[in-house]
Amino acid sequence: MRKILTLVLLIFSNLAISQDVLEAGQFAVVHVDGHVTNKVFRVVSEKGRWRVEDQKENGNWEDVTCEINCILSKSHSDQVIEFFHNKLPENTEIECVHNQAFAFCTLLANSVKTSVLVAFTPKAPIHVPLKKLGTE
Repeated sequence: MRKILTLVLLIFSNLAISQDVLEAGQFAVVHVDGHVTNKVFRVVSEKGRWRVEDQKENGNWEDVTCEINCILSKSHSDQVIEFFHNKLPENTEIECVHNQAFAFCTLLANSVKTSVLVAFTPKAPIHVPLKKLGTE
């Protein structure tokens, strides 16, 4: 009985951890040479609904999430595997939201969170590293 209870607690604690992986906030795109660019957007979660907002030159935010065919939805594990070329990093929890054009993913490894934008292209997904700037 004790082993069953321990197993159930482990399963529920893993579920609780994975639900906390995906992070909202402000992010800057990291260039392939490693410098942080001025391209900033934010990912917002309200009432279980995710959206992406683009920062304009005047500092205002514009919602770029459409309302019909490109609503962001939570990604299933088989979709996440595809986003990462069927090669998930070891000992890393990954949670994503996606639409038909891209996925936004947060990775948790060794208590450190990182985020990536995955652009869907005809050949293969392209990973764009992000730097978290803050929360909103």
